[in-house]
Amino acid sequence: MKDLFGKTSIPETRKQYLKRRRREDYTKTGTLRKNPMLILYGTTDGERCKTCIFLVVRKFAKNYYKCRYRGCSSNPRLDHKVNWPACGRYSFTH
Repeated sequence: MKDLFGKTSIPETRKQYLKRRRREDYTKTGTLRKNPMLILYGTTDGERCKTCIFLVVRKFAKNYYKCRYRGCSSNPRLDHKVNWPACGRYSFTH
Protein backbone atom coordinates (compact mmCIF):
# COMPACT_ATOMS: atom_id res chain seq x y z
CA MET A 1 0.00 0.00 0.00
CA LYS A 2 1.20 3.51 -0.71
CA ASP A 3 0.59 6.38 1.65
CA LEU A 4 0.06 10.06 0.78
CA PHE A 5 3.80 10.62 0.32
CA GLY A 6 4.30 7.70 -2.08
CA LYS A 7 6.06 5.43 0.40
CA THR A 8 4.95 1.85 0.74
CA SER A 9 3.54 1.02 4.16
CA ILE A 10 2.40 -2.20 5.75
CA PRO A 11 -1.13 -2.06 7.21
CA GLU A 12 -1.46 -2.61 10.93
CA THR A 13 -2.60 -6.10 11.91
CA ARG A 14 -5.42 -6.67 14.38
CA LYS A 15 -2.96 -7.88 17.02
CA GLN A 16 -0.86 -4.72 16.61
CA TYR A 17 -4.01 -2.58 16.73
CA LEU A 18 -5.23 -4.16 19.99
CA LYS A 19 -1.79 -3.81 21.56
CA ARG A 20 -1.63 -0.13 20.59
CA ARG A 21 -5.16 0.54 21.93
CA ARG A 22 -4.31 -1.15 25.23
CA ARG A 23 -1.17 0.98 25.52
CA GLU A 24 -3.24 4.13 24.83
CA ASP A 25 -6.11 3.27 27.22
CA TYR A 26 -4.23 1.76 30.20
CA THR A 27 -1.15 2.66 32.24
CA LYS A 28 1.57 0.14 33.07
CA THR A 29 -0.15 -0.71 36.36
CA GLY A 30 -3.41 -1.58 34.59
CA THR A 31 -5.45 1.49 35.56
CA LEU A 32 -7.39 3.41 32.96
CA ARG A 33 -6.13 6.73 31.62
CA LYS A 34 -9.66 8.17 31.18
CA ASN A 35 -12.71 8.13 33.43
CA PRO A 36 -14.90 5.21 32.23
CA MET A 37 -17.95 6.66 33.99
CA LEU A 38 -18.15 9.46 31.41
CA ILE A 39 -19.34 6.96 28.81
CA LEU A 40 -22.24 5.83 31.01
CA TYR A 41 -23.37 9.04 32.70
CA GLY A 42 -21.93 11.95 30.71
CA THR A 43 -19.97 14.81 32.26
CA THR A 44 -20.51 17.48 34.90
CA ASP A 45 -18.90 20.67 33.61
CA GLY A 46 -16.01 22.09 35.59
CA GLU A 47 -16.06 19.50 38.39
CA ARG A 48 -13.53 16.86 39.42
CA CYS A 49 -14.02 13.52 41.15
CA LYS A 50 -12.07 14.63 44.24
CA THR A 51 -15.07 16.58 45.60
CA CYS A 52 -17.68 13.89 44.89
CA ILE A 53 -19.37 12.09 47.80
CA PHE A 54 -19.14 8.76 45.95
CA LEU A 55 -15.32 8.78 46.02
CA VAL A 56 -14.05 6.32 48.66
CA VAL A 57 -10.54 6.21 50.14
CA ARG A 58 -9.04 2.85 51.06
CA LYS A 59 -6.09 3.47 53.40
CA PHE A 60 -3.31 0.90 53.52
CA ALA A 61 0.40 1.64 53.05
CA LYS A 62 -0.86 4.03 50.35
CA ASN A 63 -4.23 5.62 49.69
CA TYR A 64 -6.36 3.92 47.03
CA TYR A 65 -9.30 5.90 45.67
CA LYS A 66 -12.41 4.06 44.48
CA CYS A 67 -15.74 5.16 43.02
CA ARG A 68 -18.78 3.51 44.61
CA TYR A 69 -20.42 3.17 41.20
CA ARG A 70 -17.41 1.34 39.73
CA GLY A 71 -16.94 -0.98 42.67
CA CYS A 72 -14.68 -0.95 45.71
CA SER A 73 -12.75 -4.22 45.39
CA SER A 74 -8.98 -4.50 45.73
CA ASN A 75 -8.56 -4.75 41.96
CA PRO A 76 -6.04 -2.11 40.78
CA ARG A 77 -8.05 -1.67 37.58
CA LEU A 78 -10.86 -0.17 39.67
CA ASP A 79 -8.63 2.54 41.16
CA HIS A 80 -10.09 5.96 40.49
CA LYS A 81 -8.10 9.12 39.79
CA VAL A 82 -9.18 12.11 41.87
CA ASN A 83 -8.47 14.65 39.11
CA TRP A 84 -10.57 12.94 36.46
CA PRO A 85 -13.50 15.04 35.16
CA ALA A 86 -16.64 14.24 37.16
CA CYS A 87 -19.39 12.12 35.62
CA GLY A 88 -23.12 12.86 35.54
CA ARG A 89 -23.62 11.12 38.91
CA TYR A 90 -21.47 13.78 40.61
CA SER A 91 -22.76 15.04 43.93
CA PHE A 92 -20.94 17.78 45.86
CA THR A 93 -19.46 17.09 49.30
CA HIS A 94 -20.17 19.59 52.05
